[in-house]
Formats: sequence, C-alpha cells, structure tokens
Amino acid sequence: MVRSPFLFLQHIAVRAASREHGYVSQLIDLLIQKYKSKVIVAETDQEAFGFYRKYGFQIKSLGEKYPGVERFLCVYYV
Repeated sequence: MVRSPFLFLQHIAVRAASREHGYVSQLIDLLIQKYKSKVIVAETDQEAFGFYRKYGFQIKSLGEKYPGVERFLCVYYV
C-alpha cells in the first residue's frame, strides 16, 4: 500500500447538540495515526474554520468562492 503524504478531509459535520465534545478532534487524531499522513488539508466555511484554527491548522481565506460565501483553506502539518 502506497501512503500519500496528504490527507484530504472532504466533509465533516456534527450536529449542534454534539459539538464541543471533542468528536472531530478524536477523529482527526485517529486519521493521523492510521494513515501516517504528514499534511491534512480541508476546505471549509466561516462557521467551521474556528475549529480548524483551534486544532492547529493554518488558515487561509480563499475569498468568495460562491456568491456571498467565503471559503477557507485549512492545512495541518503533522
């Protein structure tokens, strides 16, 4: 099996009542251990980029990728 140095997170969603319990942090920790990737990349919106920043991702605005919706590139170096 060839391992990629990159892991791309396509979509993570947690219902509002279940946020702040560490579920997504635990999931990312597990993905890091399992896939041994050196870089994790995600794209998100205004509502979720705070989580990625708190986890330690570097955040870069991609501007308005869709009308009225700012998107962010989130990159984490393991």
